[in-house]
Amino acid sequence: MGIWATRNLPLLTDVQLAAYDRILTAETADIFLYITSKKEPPPELACDVLDSIIKFVQSAPLGKGGAAAQGYADEKGVGTSN
Repeated sequence: MGIWATRNLPLLTDVQLAAYDRILTAETADIFLYITSKKEPPPELACDVLDSIIKFVQSAPLGKGGAAAQGYADEKGVGTSN
């Protein structure tokens, strides 16, 4: 969610930021299940922000492909060590 947040938080409205904050109050394991579409989020968390995170995860999941670590480093502007 870090890369999604880096790209999207500056663009969110106050209402969307409040929705993002509600998402972050959920248990980490549950957030993982929601964003990987393995579990339906409860109605109070279902929103356009969560939909956007889910879409991002489905289109660019970390850990897939050999360049995942480098892609993360590039996004964060840091070096990687092998």
